[in-house]
Amino acid sequence: MPVPTKRDDFRDPQSNKFRVVKELERSGYVAEPDFAGRPGVTVYRHPVAPGLLVDNDGRTEVLSSEPKAQTVLGPEPKRIHWGRGLLFLVVLGGMTFLGLLVVAMVVG
Repeated sequence: MPVPTKRDDFRDPQSNKFRVVKELERSGYVAEPDFAGRPGVTVYRHPVAPGLLVDNDGRTEVLSSEPKAQTVLGPEPKRIHWGRGLLFLVVLGGMTFLGLLVVAMVVG
């Protein structure tokens, strides 16, 4: 059961907001803790679905703004730098060639 806050007084299981919040949480929505919009309204966000505003009486509205990508998806993964990879392969090939050259000089 979600922990009620001052803004969210949905302790009564018979209330519309309680049923709406339970269904949203079951569907993967998470309450946004730092929403400073209208009083009595809670924002629920989902990673792939649009955000929703839930009023104290249980009414829901689709959020007009896009969700924050960093909070929903996490940090962006680091990209592969092809120049660094190519430089690594060139250095690896050069070191292999020099190693074989040293082995050939010692053996021969």
